[in-house]
Amino acid sequence: MNSIWAVARHTFAQCLRMKIAVAFLLLLAVSLAVLPFIMKGDGTLAGGIRTCLSYSVRITGVLLSIVTVLVTVGVVSGDIREKHIFLLAAKPLARWEYMIGRWLGVVLLNAVLLGIAGLSIYFVVQHLRSGVASSVIDRQVVETEIFTARNEIKPQRPDIQSVVEKRIEELKKNGQYESIVKDFQDKNNIPADKAQELLITMFSQEALAAREVAPPNGLLTWTFKDVDVAGTTQQGQGKILDMNKQAGRYRIQASPRLVGHLFSQGPVEINGIAGRVVAIGQDKAEGEIDIAFDQAEMQNAIVKDMETGQAVTVKVEPTFQFKYKVTVIGDLRPGQSSVYRELLFGKPPVFRIKSDTPIKSATSVTVPALKSLRTGDIQIGYWNRPAPLTGPMQFYMPINPVQISYKDVSILYRIGDFDANFFRAMLLVFCQLVFLAALGIFFGCFLSFPVASLACMVLLVCGWMMNWLVDAVKWSSKGGEFSFVGASGKGVLMLTKILMPNLSETSPAERLVDGIFISWSTVGDAAITGIAIRAVFFLAVGCLIFHKRELAKVQV
Repeated sequence: MNSIWAVARHTFAQCLRMKIAVAFLLLLAVSLAVLPFIMKGDGTLAGGIRTCLSYSVRITGVLLSIVTVLVTVGVVSGDIREKHIFLLAAKPLARWEYMIGRWLGVVLLNAVLLGIAGLSIYFVVQHLRSGVASSVIDRQVVETEIFTARNEIKPQRPDIQSVVEKRIEELKKNGQYESIVKDFQDKNNIPADKAQELLITMFSQEALAAREVAPPNGLLTWTFKDVDVAGTTQQGQGKILDMNKQAGRYRIQASPRLVGHLFSQGPVEINGIAGRVVAIGQDKAEGEIDIAFDQAEMQNAIVKDMETGQAVTVKVEPTFQFKYKVTVIGDLRPGQSSVYRELLFGKPPVFRIKSDTPIKSATSVTVPALKSLRTGDIQIGYWNRPAPLTGPMQFYMPINPVQISYKDVSILYRIGDFDANFFRAMLLVFCQLVFLAALGIFFGCFLSFPVASLACMVLLVCGWMMNWLVDAVKWSSKGGEFSFVGASGKGVLMLTKILMPNLSETSPAERLVDGIFISWSTVGDAAITGIAIRAVFFLAVGCLIFHKRELAKVQV
């Protein structure tokens, strides 16, 4: 181990002297300094933070991946090309110890560079977080959808199989099933069993689509299983700015980050007394909230003794987000960009939200996790009802059917903090870099620097585009007929999947931007597939090749 560590320390020092490491730090510094000013997103505080976080994490991953490949290939192939390997060969150092030491040295460099980049990104986005939000909703998005770690649950899918089976039985009873299967065979030039599978798939899609459409004044419902929102309360200090004891209304100044978890008419506790939020950010003062207590709570001694200027403890009840996307079926009115809807939470409904919702745009609604909406199964309904009457012509205005796909519906609730989630995201990036260092060691031990770098870059791009390659191979294989291009693509894709982890799926940028929880199991899977299996494989094969390689010919 002393020999391996000596090589690793030498490699680390050698890499730091390389211009490429300095170039990375300069590019990173320029990127993080410029991104907050040129990437404004949609003009809101949340949009700017999301854009900066997304681009900075992606840029860091790309730059560090390229640096890892070039440095790793360079130190190994450079030693062979410049004959430095002969000096090492004269020492009591095994070739496999040299290879492992080189790899550990680059891994140590990655840890240092990634640590600097991660801390820089973290402090930049925290600085942006302290900026002024454009609205109450903007601050809510920042605190509840970005600087958090949420679990996402999809709704329980309806029983489509029984509907499909019933339809097939009706076709068989009417003597139409065999002819329809024969038409599918002739049209797609496929066997009978494949035609039956295609027909069942089509019937399933049609049955599911029927469950995703709400006619005028119709109701769509979803059931979410095993929801657990308990134990995610937020607490902080505030100060009473003004009060009206007769009306039971108090104005309180608290941290904007804490107020970002509140919403109008939502529950809140002041010094342990339950109240409700009447208004947020009155007169555009961020962090100010108006709280109202019920008549029974006004008789409490704690409420009676409250005075202006008094410090109070503000406790925010748990919330969750309901996410969905609406598509209107039929022609829209000129200039129409939204539809009216009423959301019903619970069975029977214990909370309702009535407002407009944008069309063909993902919408997220924050909902108080009342006692009946915290654990167990939760039912949510979308009522496609007409808008409230605002004039004599409103009554005659027709409404269109709407479609909400099951894949666009989910519940998200907080189960962790942003800080820990960000740390796990950096670990995912580090797992990728450890694998790339092993890949560079492997190619560098028997190929020249240009060829080895090109091979690593090709595999790296394939890892980034893995999902696109899968879709491309599926598209080229459609039709059921044998295709040389399709068969070759499947073979290349299979080989690429064996050699490379799916870097597009393990990239943490998208999950960080949406505040999605990155579990330790996700990090563990990346470490097992990327390091314990693939990195060890490439290192072992590289050590074997380097051990058998003839570094110089004996001349007589």
